[in-house]
Amino acid sequence: LLTSPPNPCTLVTAKDTASLVTGAQGRWITKDVRPEGRHCLWEAWKVPARLQVYMPRVYGSVAEANRYVTDELAEQARMQPTPVTQDWDFPFPGLPQRKARAALTPPRVLTGVGDRAYYYTMGGIDTAFDLATLVVRKGNVVVYIDYQAGRGAAVNGARRAGTFVAGALAGLQGGR
Repeated sequence: LLTSPPNPCTLVTAKDTASLVTGAQGRWITKDVRPEGRHCLWEAWKVPARLQVYMPRVYGSVAEANRYVTDELAEQARMQPTPVTQDWDFPFPGLPQRKARAALTPPRVLTGVGDRAYYYTMGGIDTAFDLATLVVRKGNVVVYIDYQAGRGAAVNGARRAGTFVAGALAGLQGGR
């Protein structure tokens, strides 16, 4: 079990990020005063694509981390019982900085990534971009991952990023 959170920038290799966000450089974002708001960000404007791996949350036990994921999944399902439309801050430079409409989907369990994972998406209505948020538990650690890409590519990109992150966490946890 981990006792402190690893730097999220170390959970995805340069080779992995290059396969997800071609030509991107990672940078550590610490402007959020909440520890869980800090993240590593890789962006590429020409693709465009964006990967964010947030500061991992470390729990005292696997059971505690699993309870957190169970509670969060239930909360997301309550908040999003059916697809809804909401405003979305469009983040890519060079394109108009405005709010765009996006369809938010209910969470879905994702198998084969970490010990437990689920995701939900925001699909651009006014834009041709989608965002997938993936929550991965590996051992006693929970990590949030955002992957934004062109229409239809976000879930697969988030899944791949989650697999990379879970593998890195397994290595830190002694191969478990």
